[in-house]
This record gives sequence, structure tokens and C-alpha cells, in this order.
Amino acid sequence: MLLTKANKRMSTIAIHADWIFSLTSTPIPNGWLVAHEGVIEFLGRELPPRFQSVPIRKLPNTALLPGLINAHCHLEFSDMANPIEFHGSFIAWIQSVVRHRAQANGEESIERRRMAVARGIEESYRSGTRILFDTITAPWSPDWIQSPSIPQELASSPEVGILRHALTGLSRFYVVPIPETLDIHQSRGDETIAFARRVHEQMGEPKNRQSSPTSSSSIMPRLAISPHAPYTASRNLVRNWTAWSQSNHGLVSMHLAESREEMEWLAERAEPIESALGRFRDQAFARQSSTMQDYVDAMLEAWLGIIAHGNYLDESLLTNLSAHRNHVAIAHCPRTYRHFHPDRSTQNYPLAERLRRGVRHLVGTDSRASNPDLSVWSEMQTMLNYPGISGEEIIAMATREPADLLGLADFGTLAVGNRSLCTAIPLSGTLEQEDIYRSLLTVGKSAVPLESMIVES
Repeated sequence: MLLTKANKRMSTIAIHADWIFSLTSTPIPNGWLVAHEGVIEFLGRELPPRFQSVPIRKLPNTALLPGLINAHCHLEFSDMANPIEFHGSFIAWIQSVVRHRAQANGEESIERRRMAVARGIEESYRSGTRILFDTITAPWSPDWIQSPSIPQELASSPEVGILRHALTGLSRFYVVPIPETLDIHQSRGDETIAFARRVHEQMGEPKNRQSSPTSSSSIMPRLAISPHAPYTASRNLVRNWTAWSQSNHGLVSMHLAESREEMEWLAERAEPIESALGRFRDQAFARQSSTMQDYVDAMLEAWLGIIAHGNYLDESLLTNLSAHRNHVAIAHCPRTYRHFHPDRSTQNYPLAERLRRGVRHLVGTDSRASNPDLSVWSEMQTMLNYPGISGEEIIAMATREPADLLGLADFGTLAVGNRSLCTAIPLSGTLEQEDIYRSLLTVGKSAVPLESMIVES
């Protein structure tokens, strides 16, 4: 489409919402947000005269938030209709996940994986997520992580398309692929490390570089890596990758302290993990005898680090994490935690205590193997049941906190000059002032990308 003078005017849009939560100051009632080609140009109570002539959209019963960030996900399992049931053994559950992954072969496997990833991206986007960190395994292609389309039911005129572009700029959704590696056996180590290097080479190619959601001054990691877990990845592998991350300003993400079985195996090579590993590991891996302290210490050496789950870290390890909160955080997946803790007495993760210690926490959905969907908003609402935590802390875990950790200088908060990739929250009632953030999580029916609410005038 030729960019006419009228179209240039339409590349700016003014949005009025009942509430705007900037995460930098007090929420703005009856606020205005003006965006131009994906960047915020104004935020406040009164629309300045210079913007009176731009297209205006008023969104009643709606609140605006910074775009949601999913810090831990496995899109490859997005074809699952229901989570895999947990019957008390974590390693038995893992074996069921592996069997699901192995159900298809050859071209069928590749197409099935591609469709699962596409479904997960669409689902995540429709539920208001803007940046997603995806732990990947082969087969995988960078062609699979293209920006999702506007839902078919919202198809509209070219003019509305221009207005949506005014909000999103070049891209409305970003995926950071994190190739998974393990060295439980040398052959698997060679295979997964070669896969990771191919992914890094592919993501380094100009045609596959996603336009950064941040300014050129920010340090969002273009490359990331995941040594899988202590029972499949040695401490040496983790330290090799953390050294790599320092040289490449990369991100290291690792599953740690996810289950009691993992902790017991690390402490004394206990069952059932010990027997389950037997036929997969070689002697070199069997001889290694690292502790959880060793693994956490290795992760603290990363340029940027995300510990996925971290459910059973003790006080001394949490103290160490607190001291390194500027570059290492825990990705908590509330509904996955609940999936593996069906006893109500253990469902509440000790989040409030950890936050008071200064341990940075982010929000993840994990995968559909342990979760009914990929909604970050639903994860946030689940945390309303956790004692001693404020609504603002919950919302910050999916917006301001991950952006700050990852150096996303113009993401995670709403301010002039920041990206206008907002998440909109349709409201089912009036927000209570006493804890307005908690009220938002209670009254907010769902989360959607803001541009999906821009329809014909």
C-alpha cells in the first residue's frame, strides 16, 4: 500500500482506556496513550491539542498493561489437548513426555512439531504475551517463529490495519529460542551441542534476526542456551555454557530444583531417577558427583541466567541468588507447580518469603504437558492465592521484572519512548482502590493484545 498523507496521519493513534497501568507510577484513571509506529509518544490524563486530529479509539471497561513476558515455555508440546497426568513420580511423568515426543517419525514428526509451535505462538499471542522464551529441541526451524497473524475474525479494512501497525510497529510478537543440550551420553552431547550451534548460526543470519523489541542501546540476548537439568547435563556442560554466555552476552536457562526426586538423586543417587537413567548414560556422566550448590554456583557465572522452577532451593542458595538478582532470576510456573503438588497443603509456593529475600522471580507457563493453556495472565491470577504477595508484585513479575533483568530498556513499562506493545485487560467490574493491582487481577477477565481491540470506527 502506498503511504499517502492520510496514511501517515493514521500511523499515529490515540487510545483512551479506563485505566493505564504503566508500572512506573500510580495507575492512570481515564488515561490516554498515543502511539506512533510502535512507540509511545504520550501517556497521561488529558490528550494534548497536537494529537486531537489523529485517529482516536475509546476502549470502555478496559485496562492497559505493558506487554506480558513468558520467561519459560516449551512450545513443542502445544498440540496436547490436556496435560499429562501426574501420579506421584516426576521421572515417570518425564518418561511420558518423552514418549509423546517420540510418537511421530520423519517428515510427519517435523510437520507435527511445526504445527505445534505455530499453535503455541498463536495461543500465546491471543492471550496477551509479547515476548516468549522457548526451550527447543530438534527438529526446529527459525521459519517457525514468525510473528502471528491478526485473528481471522478480526480481519478488517486497510485503514484499521494501519492503525494496528501504529501500535505494534514492525512486529507484534517475539520468540527467543533456547536450544536444549545434555551430555548424559557423549553421543547425545555431540548431537545436542551441534543442534545448538546450528540454531545460533541460523539466528545470527540477517534474514532470521527478529527486529529487536527494544532500542539499539538495550541488551536483549539474541542467543540463548539451555543445559537441560542436573540428571542429564553435567556441571562442566553448564560451566562451558555460562562461559560462552559471558563472551556472547547470551542467556543460560536451566531446569533446577524442580522436583523432590531430583534433589534426592543429587544428594544420594536415589531412586527412581537412578534406575531411570541407567540405560541412557555413559560412564563419564555416571562418575560425576555434583551438588545443587555446584549447579547454582555455575549458573551464577552466566551473563544472564534463568533458573526454571527452583522449587526446592534452600536458604543458602536463595541468599546467593538474591546477591546476583541483577543477572539471574527464577522463572516460576504457578499452574505447573500446582500440577505436581495436588495436595492443597503444598500448593502455595513460598513466593512472598523469597521476594522479601530479594530473589527475582519471573512468570512462565511451562508447556501444555503440565498446563491446560499458555496464558501468562492465568498464571498471574493463580498467584492471587499465594499469601503475603501484592498484586503489583505479581504483575511486575510478568512485565517490569523480566524486562529489567534482560535489559529491555523500552519494554516492561509504559512510558514515552517505550514500545507500545500493550496488553489489554477487558474488565468485568469496577476496580477497587485499596489494592488496585490485585483488583485488576480479580476483575480482569482475560488478557489480549491491544491491537486486537482496534476495530472499525
